[in-house]
Amino acid sequence: MTVTAGTIAFTKAFTDDPVAPGGTVELEFNLRNLDRFDDATGITFTDDLDATLSGLVATGLPVANVCGPGSTLSGTSMLSLTGGSLAADGGSCTFSVTLQVPAGAAPGGYPNTTSALMATLGGSPFVGPPATETLFVSDAPTLTKTFLTSPVGAGDMVTVRFSLTNNSTTAPATGISFLDNLDVFLSGVSVASLPAAGYCGAGSTISAIIVASQLNLSVNGANLPAGGSCTFDVDLTIPAGTPGGSYVNTTGIVTASVGGMARLGRPASDTLVIAAGPSIQKEFTDDPVAPGGMVTLQFTLEHAEGAAIPATGITFTDDLAATLAGLTATGL
Repeated sequence: MTVTAGTIAFTKAFTDDPVAPGGTVELEFNLRNLDRFDDATGITFTDDLDATLSGLVATGLPVANVCGPGSTLSGTSMLSLTGGSLAADGGSCTFSVTLQVPAGAAPGGYPNTTSALMATLGGSPFVGPPATETLFVSDAPTLTKTFLTSPVGAGDMVTVRFSLTNNSTTAPATGISFLDNLDVFLSGVSVASLPAAGYCGAGSTISAIIVASQLNLSVNGANLPAGGSCTFDVDLTIPAGTPGGSYVNTTGIVTASVGGMARLGRPASDTLVIAAGPSIQKEFTDDPVAPGGMVTLQFTLEHAEGAAIPATGITFTDDLAATLAGLTATGL
């Protein structure tokens, strides 16, 4: 008897496409055993990458134990999983492989379909349907962004560097634009400096604008020749008192015209770590105190041992008269 019901769920996804010609993309596979009683063993399938796009190849293989002990994912233009196993009642595995897209790939969608999934289930052969997904290749400009200093402290200034690349080797990219919502990234952040006009081709501009009551960087009119790129920096001031933590900054999508055709590019993202600042505590150590008497006020300053950056230039004030008229410090 051959089991053909959908007892093993099998899916795949290109997790970070569209991808530029010559770029890399992650292909992720997911398998789950839905049989409540029987383990699945001897799981195999193949995936003909060259049939999807001539010159599309996997890198970094073989990899062992991707789907159970003894399993192997191997191949370059033809992927092959052998020896996979899944426990009964929901046993699952997820694994991914990096694919190299050929530099000459034309923009478009490329359907990718595996072979049927083969396994042994409850002592009987199992044949499951293939997994299908479409790889999208685009020559839209690529945007990256990087915080040049991380971590930083609250109140510090940080430089964020943007880079734009025209992935077309034959046509210019014009009218490149995107927004970067700074208030979503970190409420209260301000723009300290911007590059001069023409930073990314003639007519390119960048400004800080308010959109729906939120501060945005607005990049407009950038232009790049075929295969060209540009890099520009923006300085931001982190608000004083910002709690320590990780803050993710993600732009909007990139719009452009490449060879006269409208293109949409992926957003860019980076994480800024803001180090927690020192803390202060105070205590009157020997009150209650009689009128006219002396009392000791003790301050304790702490900076976490594992803090990402040192704390320097620490200052504070304490208005004693606002606490009690005539209250004064001695010995200072």
